[in-house]
Amino acid sequence: MKKLKLIAFIIAIISCSCSQKVVLDKGNYNYQVAGVTTDGNGRLIVKSFATGRTYDEIKVNVLKKVIREIVFVGITNGNNAMFQKPIITDVRVEAEKQDYFTKFYTSLLSSQDFVSISREFATKPEIKMLEKTQNLALGFEISVDRSRIKEKLINEGIIKN
Repeated sequence: MKKLKLIAFIIAIISCSCSQKVVLDKGNYNYQVAGVTTDGNGRLIVKSFATGRTYDEIKVNVLKKVIREIVFVGITNGNNAMFQKPIITDVRVEAEKQDYFTKFYTSLLSSQDFVSISREFATKPEIKMLEKTQNLALGFEISVDRSRIKEKLINEGIIKN
């Protein structure tokens, strides 16, 4: 009888210690610009994320990020039909003409003709959480007129036709 109790006790301890570990999703998201679709007017619809201290700063950061990706990186994520080559393939141009591109970004952001937010994915609780965290990544769908951006770069002599 003692052996039976001992065996039952050992089996109980072994079975309790062999529980499966819970695998947690760490939330490692891909924050690159991803192509979604095109609208009827030839504008690209892309999805991107950005961080910032305030909601308005996040909006500006996401628009700057999308413009920079369209001009220097291209669209390599998302819908395969949306893949786009960068407008400027020489990366040195950005470093050489840094003052120009600072003004270029602000001029494009002041006009809704080139780039604009078409859909916001942030919820009210997430926006309210920014008051405490100040570094929350929020997602947006952005409408970009790539052809007009390229035309502006050609007209200002940054790239050749």
